[in-house]
Amino acid sequence: MRRIWFLVVLLASAAAHGASFDCSKARTPVEKAICADPHLSSLDDQMAQAYRDALNKADEAYPALRQDQRAWLKGLNAGCSGAAIGACIEKRETERIQALGSGAATAAARAKMPPVPPVCPAVIAAMNKALPDAVRADAGTSVDPIPLPALDKDFKEPKPVPGVLARQAKEYEQNLVGTMSDSSVKVTVGDASVNGNQVKVVEFHPPFAGCSGNAVRYEFWTMDLKTMLGKFDGEMDDGNPILDTVPSWLLSFEGKTYLVVDNSVSTVDDSVTLKELQADWTLANVCHIGLERRRPEVVLTAADAELCDAAAGGQVETVPMQALKQPGDDGTEVLRAKATADLYNDGHPVTVGISNTTQSGPGHCDNPMEDREEHPVVLTARGAPIDASIQKDVQANEIRLIRFKGVTYVEGRSTEDVTLPPTQHDIWKMTHGGATKVCSMLPVRFAVK
Repeated sequence: MRRIWFLVVLLASAAAHGASFDCSKARTPVEKAICADPHLSSLDDQMAQAYRDALNKADEAYPALRQDQRAWLKGLNAGCSGAAIGACIEKRETERIQALGSGAATAAARAKMPPVPPVCPAVIAAMNKALPDAVRADAGTSVDPIPLPALDKDFKEPKPVPGVLARQAKEYEQNLVGTMSDSSVKVTVGDASVNGNQVKVVEFHPPFAGCSGNAVRYEFWTMDLKTMLGKFDGEMDDGNPILDTVPSWLLSFEGKTYLVVDNSVSTVDDSVTLKELQADWTLANVCHIGLERRRPEVVLTAADAELCDAAAGGQVETVPMQALKQPGDDGTEVLRAKATADLYNDGHPVTVGISNTTQSGPGHCDNPMEDREEHPVVLTARGAPIDASIQKDVQANEIRLIRFKGVTYVEGRSTEDVTLPPTQHDIWKMTHGGATKVCSMLPVRFAVK
C-alpha cells in the first residue's frame, strides 16, 4: 500500500498530507504511473516533505502556497500522459522539489496575494508570537492578544470631567440601551497625533449592560476642547455595534490610526478586525484576522520529539474503534465508542471506552452553544467502567487512541464546532498509575481571513 501524497494535498484542503491511498484503487494515469515506479514513488515522497517544510515556513503566505500547490498538482495531472508520462512526472516533481526547497514557490505564491496594508502582517506576527504563551497560560492568566503599542494605553480619566465632555457623556448616556440606573459613562482623555493632527482623543465607555449592544464612542477634539473634529461609535466588521463585553482600542502604526476590535470574547469568532481612521473621521475596513488550521502543527512541548513531530504532521496510526451510542445534547454521559488495545503497553490488552458528555443550550447573549467533554475509561467484559480515574488527567472535546512504533497513546483535541479556537492537541501515555502528557501541539495560527 502506497501513500500518494500529491493526491492527498489536492483533495484535503486543510492538510498537507493526510489520507493513504491504496494503489490498487489508482484511477488516473499519473496515479498509476507513480504507484508502478519505485523511483517516482520516492520522488513523490520527497516532494511531500519539501511541501510540508515550505508550509511550515510560509507564515502569512501559508494559504496562498496551499492554493498554489493545488494548482500545480492539477497541472501535473493534466500535463503528463502518454508514453513519456514517467519522464514528465519526474521532471515536474524534481523542479517542484527545487522550487519548494529554495523558497521560490513560496515567493511566487506570495506575489499572487492581494495587497494587504502593512499593519495587518505586523498585527498577525505579534499575535502568532503571543499565541503559544496564550495556549500554555493557566486559566485566569491574562495574555495580551495583540502586544503592539495602543494609542490609547495612557489615556486617563480627568477629574473633574471638563464641562463640554460631561455634556457629551450625558447625551451619549441617554441613548444607551439597558444600562443600570446607578451606572454612568466613563470618560477617558489623551493627547495623540491622529491623521497628522495633534488632537484630544476622548473615549466614552458605556456601563456594562449585559448584551445591550452599546458601543464605545470615540471623539476627536482640538487641543483646547473648543471644536469637535469627528466621532464614531465602535462597530464590528459586519456593521453591528460592539457589544459591551467586546474590547476595542486605538492603534497607531506608521503614522496612521486604526481601531482594533477584539472579537475573541464575543460570539462572533476568535478574531480581530482592523479599521483605518480616515481623514473625514470615518472608519474603513482594513482586514479581518482569524485563526486557521495548519499542518504541520507547532510542537509546544515534547517529551518524545519523534512522536510529537509525527503527530504534528499527522503521521500516526489511529486505533479503529467500534461506535456504540450517539451522544445527545442533554448532558447525559454515554459511551460513544470502544476498542481493545494495549492501553498500558504492558502486553495485556484491555477494553477502552470513550465517555462523552455533551450539553447544548444558550450561551453568551443567548446564542446557542455546545459544551462537549470526552475521556477514556477501562471497561469490564460486560461494558461497565472499572477504571475512570484517568479522566482526571485526560480530557478533551474529542478523544481517540493512536499508535506510534507499536506503542499506544491517548490523543485529545479541541474541535472547531465545539470550541473556538481549536487550540488543544495533546497526547498522553498511560500507565496503571496515571497519565503522562508527552506532547502538546498548536494546530492553528492567525492569518488574514
